Amino acid sequence: MSKTHPPELKKYMDKQVNIKLNGNRNVSGVLRGFDPFMNIVVEDCIEHMKTGESQSIGMVVIRGNSIVIMVIFFNLFFFNFYLNLGAYGTNSMTLKRIFDLLKRKGKNNLKIIFLGF
Repeated sequence: MSKTHPPELKKYMDKQVNIKLNGNRNVSGVLRGFDPFMNIVVEDCIEHMKTGESQSIGMVVIRGNSIVIMVIFFNLFFFNFYLNLGAYGTNSMTLKRIFDLLKRKGKNNLKIIFLGF
C-alpha cells in the first residue's frame, strides 16, 4: 500500500482562497488550517451564489473530498475581479480571458496558484 503524504498547504496559511466544491458551490475566505485528509478550516467564509448574491457563513470546516479546486490569491485586485466575473463556473478559457484583460490594465505582477483535486 502506498504511503499518503499530507497536503503541502502550510505556505498558503492565512492567504485568501476561493474554493469550488462539488454540487457547484463556491466559497471564499482565509485558510486557517488543514489536515492530512485535505480537510480545511476557512475563516471569514463567504458563500457565493450563482445569482450573484453572497452570504457570510463565518468559520467553516470543509471536508477534503468535497473540494473540486482551490485557488490561492496573492493579489486582492485579482481576487475581486475573479469574483465579479462569477468565477464559480470558471474553466481554463475563462481564466485566459481574465489574464488577458488584466494584462491590458497593466496588472502583470499577478501570482495565482490553482490546486486541483
